[in-house]
Amino acid sequence: MKYSSFTDRKLWLAVNSHGWEDFPVHHKGEQASELLASWGALWHPAVLQGARQLPKWHRIDALPEPAKGSVVVVPEFSRALLADELVSQLAGLGGVFCFGTSNRDNIIRNILDECGNTHYSFHERTINDFFSLGYCYLQVQLMTRQLRYVSTLDNAVLGCKLFEAVDAAATGLDAKCHEMLQGCFDQLLQERNRYYPTCASLIDCVYITNETLGPELFKTLQQPQHMTIQAAGCVWEKIAKTPEKSALKQKIQDRIDAGRLTMAVGPWSELASPLLSVSTLINQMIRGRTAAQNAFPNANISTYATRRFGLSRSLPGILKLAGYTSVIHATLDDGKFPQTTNNNMRWQGDDSSTIDALATPPRLAAAAESWLGIGITIGELIDSQHYGSLFVVHWPGEECDSYADLVNSSRFGDIIGRFVTLDEYFEQVSDPGYSQNYRADDYRNPFLSQSVEAKLVDPITRFAKYWRRTVELQAIQGLEAMLMAMGQVEQSERRLDLETIELAIGQATETAENPENIRELNDLRSWQTQLASRFVERSFGGRKGDENVSQIGTIVVNPFAFSRKCIVSGRPANVPACGFSWVSNSKPVETSTKKRWLGKSKLVPMVLEGKTIQNEFFILEVNTATGGIGAIQLHNRRGSLVSQRLALRKPSTVVSRGGKNGGKYSKMVADVIRVVEDSDLIGTIESTGRLVLDSRDVGSFRQRMHMERGSPLVEIEVAVELADSISGNPWESYLASRIAWNNEAADFHTWLYETRQSTSLNRVVAPIALEIDQHPERICLLPGGLPFHQRVGYRKLDTLLVTQGEMSRVWKFAIGVNVAYPLTAAIDVMCRPIEIPDISMGMQDPFSGWIFHLNCKNVAVVRWKPRNEDSASMLIVVRETEGRSANVTLDCARPIRQSWACDLSGNRLHELVVLDGKSQWEMVAHELAHVEVVW
Repeated sequence: MKYSSFTDRKLWLAVNSHGWEDFPVHHKGEQASELLASWGALWHPAVLQGARQLPKWHRIDALPEPAKGSVVVVPEFSRALLADELVSQLAGLGGVFCFGTSNRDNIIRNILDECGNTHYSFHERTINDFFSLGYCYLQVQLMTRQLRYVSTLDNAVLGCKLFEAVDAAATGLDAKCHEMLQGCFDQLLQERNRYYPTCASLIDCVYITNETLGPELFKTLQQPQHMTIQAAGCVWEKIAKTPEKSALKQKIQDRIDAGRLTMAVGPWSELASPLLSVSTLINQMIRGRTAAQNAFPNANISTYATRRFGLSRSLPGILKLAGYTSVIHATLDDGKFPQTTNNNMRWQGDDSSTIDALATPPRLAAAAESWLGIGITIGELIDSQHYGSLFVVHWPGEECDSYADLVNSSRFGDIIGRFVTLDEYFEQVSDPGYSQNYRADDYRNPFLSQSVEAKLVDPITRFAKYWRRTVELQAIQGLEAMLMAMGQVEQSERRLDLETIELAIGQATETAENPENIRELNDLRSWQTQLASRFVERSFGGRKGDENVSQIGTIVVNPFAFSRKCIVSGRPANVPACGFSWVSNSKPVETSTKKRWLGKSKLVPMVLEGKTIQNEFFILEVNTATGGIGAIQLHNRRGSLVSQRLALRKPSTVVSRGGKNGGKYSKMVADVIRVVEDSDLIGTIESTGRLVLDSRDVGSFRQRMHMERGSPLVEIEVAVELADSISGNPWESYLASRIAWNNEAADFHTWLYETRQSTSLNRVVAPIALEIDQHPERICLLPGGLPFHQRVGYRKLDTLLVTQGEMSRVWKFAIGVNVAYPLTAAIDVMCRPIEIPDISMGMQDPFSGWIFHLNCKNVAVVRWKPRNEDSASMLIVVRETEGRSANVTLDCARPIRQSWACDLSGNRLHELVVLDGKSQWEMVAHELAHVEVVW
């Protein structure tokens, strides 16, 4: 039976609860969307017209009282709970059941069709105002009923005003309709203030990219609420420099000038920054902030935020040095980061620096569950902290109906909360009074799984290439610094655009490499040689091939701020930090390498019996069955410290006690083991063979193990050919280099952002160095930029070489024992000193020298940059790498006149002590410092 009008219709929402006190706010996804849409549909003015009472809710297992002529909306997920006899009984009383989907408009259409009133004329804006009132009514009732078990809201008065507004809207009296609706909203505000006089802050953050700068963003900017826009630096630059975006730029500028918009600035581009160097992070951070400042000079750029996972415990100190005063401690990416129930926190980094952080977990504006119970959430926050805040994030145009209802309600007052910008939030919020310090393990990135799911080529090796290029670029920076310190750079010479090159190196980790840029990025080593040759030519007069001097040899140039040992033309060389050493071609091997090595009177051979390599640090035995490293042991101690082999892992159907699927591993079978090189200073053994799994050859391998006198490392080069491609979960199906050790209680340390961090995770991220401390011996793995490792049990570690999408089949890495400074050892392996051969030297000439010298080995220079090409000053970024404080002294071949501590943009902060031409300053553990020296 269909009524011809809505007269005396009663509007009900049928839910499976007993009262407001247990209203089902736990639903998620489609169910939450259906519930909110069903409730909101009852507040359409055409549905309300003639009902003459507020919409209510009722239990789904009984008819409402009185039930005559009722319109009952049942969310679709509750259809199965509705008894058929109830449907028949309500139909006999002239009522109808309507089933609510997640589309509110469809529900309204069904209600009106069932009740025979499909013709109405209401303005869209007026309809939205009624929806906003219905949503706010629901949330205020939840705040008071569920949290306070009481309500003083006068529903009779509210209903009178509501239906006066409906009648006014039906007759075209828009002003009166707005007045009556304003009265309804004021009643809700009074009800909320009775129990929660503090107004919560609603932070609406819109994430934008180059692909979302369209009409949806422009439409979002026309909304009334205060908001924040987060974007990478390249997006801000595009907005500023693209003529087609002039209207968008002006709209953003107008909102900034009106105080209704804040910019949250990210790096230049969204990279996998936790896997990259601190130098790349600095370059990205400064370029991003500069681009935003250039686009909108009048804007306050004080908050840092990233859409992609980029959080780290090293971030607070770096952000403060970059000029930021606040940060969003959340991302829109996968991965895990620590969350707190506090609205805000004073985030403490690994160097004890602190920065204000928005700690409220983000809510997706497009997800209905974000809005189903926000009244309860806000009430609980105010009860516990006397202040509540909600952090809402979304893309332009991506939001649900309830979000739009809440935004629209801001035109009538701060019923649920007040929309604020991030600047307003950090100005209003109080200091929590204590600092929050997290562990490195609390931040777990998702980059490997993301790369495989996105079907990127070389998801692992792209980072190995990045680190090799980054270290080579740092060498070029060091060479330019050495040239400038010696006054050997002429103003007319064209310097390399190192910052642009660094940007391209980082960008290559995200996208397929542009063929035009591959040559440029792969020529870094040749540029090093050119700069080193220029240094030698201008420092020693270019006496190449001079027959009037006594000796001809090779000059070895070291552009890094740590001393190095190497083998040059079969002879040992010690090269000072940021310096050079000349090795004569005719100079004999020093006696110290012949005598008293390990207390013996003669030189002990490097290779023994074709399967053992040894030097003064340890003995390496090749396993003749596998071709891998059978054991590395010390001379004065029995037992193996570490072993190594290659293994192909496939998932297994066997389930462990913990409920996890195990894995089955291939065997490494050696066919040939041969000695490649055996001299007084070098020993190299190569093994070739097969990988066997389930009695089938699944691949072939070649592994070369190389050791030198004077080095506590064995360098390993691996080449593999696989019979089948690898697919599936990259943490379950992969080819790996496995190492094993003895002590189950060993401690793990990694170097992230070039500083030491402890870890106890099974999935370890360590692109540059990983240390296994067995007390007192320490095993050091230098993966050469391979970032992903997985612990197997308590005494094994797999370094992932091949997963799905990986095309590379050749890798280089190293294993060391008791390495004093793993970070510098890793750099030494990835970028060898530069050799300039056939240099004639007189006996009176110096054999070595240095340009810069740091007295602390736990402090590394990660970035060199001249302030100006023709100035006598240098900006140096230094990093404490071992987690202990240091009193640093920087010496230079030219006396230093002045020295300054600077921020990362180069602005001087305070003057440093200069004594006897040397700059001095103090550093705490893990600190990053930016220092300027003036000659």
